[in-house]
Amino acid sequence: MEIPYGKLHPSKMLAYGAGSFELTPGVEEAGCPRMYKMKYEERERNVEFSDRLQYGGTVHRAIERAASGNIDLLDALDLVWPEILGADAYEEAVNDLVTLQGRREPYVTVASEIELTMPLIDGTQLAGILDRVAIDPNDPHTLVVEDYKTNRFPPSRADVDKWVQGKTYAALARHHAARWEIEEPVRIVARFHAIKWRPIEVVWSDRQIDMFETWAAVVARNILADEQAAPRINPGCSWCVYKGKCPAFKALPQKGSEIVLEKMSREPLDERARFLVEAKDAVKHLTAYVKDTEAALKEKATVEEPFDSGDGFEYRVSPKTQRTVVDPIRLHGIMGDAYYAAKPRLGDLDRWKKDHPEDAASIDSVIEQESAGVTLRRVLK
Repeated sequence: MEIPYGKLHPSKMLAYGAGSFELTPGVEEAGCPRMYKMKYEERERNVEFSDRLQYGGTVHRAIERAASGNIDLLDALDLVWPEILGADAYEEAVNDLVTLQGRREPYVTVASEIELTMPLIDGTQLAGILDRVAIDPNDPHTLVVEDYKTNRFPPSRADVDKWVQGKTYAALARHHAARWEIEEPVRIVARFHAIKWRPIEVVWSDRQIDMFETWAAVVARNILADEQAAPRINPGCSWCVYKGKCPAFKALPQKGSEIVLEKMSREPLDERARFLVEAKDAVKHLTAYVKDTEAALKEKATVEEPFDSGDGFEYRVSPKTQRTVVDPIRLHGIMGDAYYAAKPRLGDLDRWKKDHPEDAASIDSVIEQESAGVTLRRVLK
């Protein structure tokens, strides 16, 4: 597939997913190659965006208009407000902007809604549009990047720790720090600014930012090498605007897809609210059913004796080993560009070790391997 305009934004990384390469240890980033293809390669635009997405975008535009035009936030809101969002949403936006306007601000803005880029891999740049860049008047080493959020629920520290946008902005800000005359050593402060709640600040070390850049390069190479764009079922399917055209989603059991996902995403809000308890109950029971059935199949099937399901398929189990790269930067130094094709956490590194026996011990030293039970597979007889 392609990366449009050679710019890899956070939205593209999140849409595609990490390709089984972990950014946060123990957390495989959600995403779907099929969704990425429809959105960025096939340019599917005949989709409706939710009111919440429109609301968030409008608040962002008001903040940007106020900063660029040096006008009051509420005046800027009136200039960009779409009537389709209604009076209740307008009142919410006014409250959000009044809260933002009254919040004590320790930093001085130097740029708003600015796109920054930096080299990532050949022909592709890491890119991001930063809501705000600021400096600390009391610290010449600090550069601040800020992302405004209109979340109705308070964010957690865990949300911020795995914040792909923030890590992108931190990498870009570090690369361009000299532009704002930031002195070495540069310290990047990333602010996850949930307007209804409070800003959460995080400072990532240079090593953490280096590892993120390596992760982003892996995602870029996976996208460019992916010729299948296979759909991937994950929790994001419930809100995916392309699921109506997705063969994997359509193949889900009717009870799981139609009742729980389709109805919760397409019905009017008042009907969804009435259905909420029933939907949660359905999800709970369906999840329990899947877990119980898989557990029973794992007990019934063995490596030697598969379980025949009577529909032309059988279930087999095989030992599962969890392999985790604990030092991807060092592994890249050992393997060079072949590292990207290997998808180290799940890829087969045995062939590399066989072809390069002098590297075997070094590769083993940066990989942790442990038993993770068994894997259940449904295969044709």
